Amino acid sequence: MKGPNMNHAWGSYNSNYAAIDQIARTGANAVRTVMYQDIQADPTHNWTDSADTPARRKAVVERYLANGMVAVVEDHASIQDSSSQSSTAALHEIVTHWLDNASWLKQYEAGVILTIANEWGPPANTNGSNTVWRDAYIEQVLRLRRGPDGVLGTADDITNLIMIDAGQWGQDFNTL
Repeated sequence: MKGPNMNHAWGSYNSNYAAIDQIARTGANAVRTVMYQDIQADPTHNWTDSADTPARRKAVVERYLANGMVAVVEDHASIQDSSSQSSTAALHEIVTHWLDNASWLKQYEAGVILTIANEWGPPANTNGSNTVWRDAYIEQVLRLRRGPDGVLGTADDITNLIMIDAGQWGQDFNTL
């Protein structure tokens, strides 16, 4: 994969959306697509973006796919501050938002890689003995795989390729 990070969370939605065509001209074949939806588990949640809806996320992904690029979608809400960075409630809420996007994730599963939550996770300790990161992701991946109806093996199961970052802003190699 080669391509940039592209913000679709903040700033001008129209400018960010228009930039997709310019990114395609660089020869990129994949783009880390930064999205953000408020989470209640974050007590400061001051990065308000009420316009981040499933329809808007779908439109952004469709534009990348139309330009021949894989969208590596991620929800940036998990790094707002240190409390949501380590909160399993925050991770759960972010996955709930992805479940709200299940219809288009299913529709484009061959061209969309799902990064559940950007760089989420509490410290694992130097010996890796803190298993919160591992156990929380096991639970949340199962939720995604079961889809919105919560039943594995039905039509709404989310089967996209999933990417999971290390905890602590992607820098805690002990979580892995």
